[in-house]
Amino acid sequence: LDELEGRVLTIFEIDHPEVLSAKQRMLASVGADPVSVRGFGLPLCRRIPADVVGEDWVEALRVHGFSPNLPSAFLLEGVLYYYPERQVMRLLREIDEISSPGSRLGFSAVSKAASKPTGHWEWGVDDPEALLDKLGYIETKSVTLGDPEIAHGWDMSSLVTTGPKKTLYVTGSKAPAVRNNPEKIKDAVKGFWTKALPALKWTRWFLETALTTGHQLRIPFPKWIQTILRSVD
Repeated sequence: LDELEGRVLTIFEIDHPEVLSAKQRMLASVGADPVSVRGFGLPLCRRIPADVVGEDWVEALRVHGFSPNLPSAFLLEGVLYYYPERQVMRLLREIDEISSPGSRLGFSAVSKAASKPTGHWEWGVDDPEALLDKLGYIETKSVTLGDPEIAHGWDMSSLVTTGPKKTLYVTGSKAPAVRNNPEKIKDAVKGFWTKALPALKWTRWFLETALTTGHQLRIPFPKWIQTILRSVD
């Protein structure tokens, strides 16, 4: 959160239409409508009625002003384990496709023991960090529900589970964009030229000496070859 200090933020909330309608009515009843909360200095929140596994939610996101060229933070809390693995992986790939370098992803999941057929939920994963690694994320991390690291001072020891059925909180970042470094490019070109120079000198000797006649009749090389040969003197 400290990294977001001073930045202009826009929150996009995607959920089923009936859920967003109920939420909007509740917020309006206590004076927390979108216009009012802007007066409190809170970020703009754009609520988008869509099903992230059954509709073209990406296009809906773009229509509401989302830019895939800017770093984003995607949060899927209490979502993924309601759907089968095929739909989960498709959703994660869709998020990956619109995540610019430096973007972040966070989601809650359950272990495989907590998913069907032995558990209640549709999808489970035991090594979510490896899953994010395959999608190109870095700084991946997974902690279990009740871990003091994410409790923020609250006593959540009663939520800690010791059995195979666990609730996990997973985070990862997309690698930042690699910017061209002029000095590195210059050094790379210089290194390549240094290695190629002996071969070019040998080529000049071969072409100017080995391919001449007894009368030293030189072959008229094209201008581009003459330019290269002169440059290796």
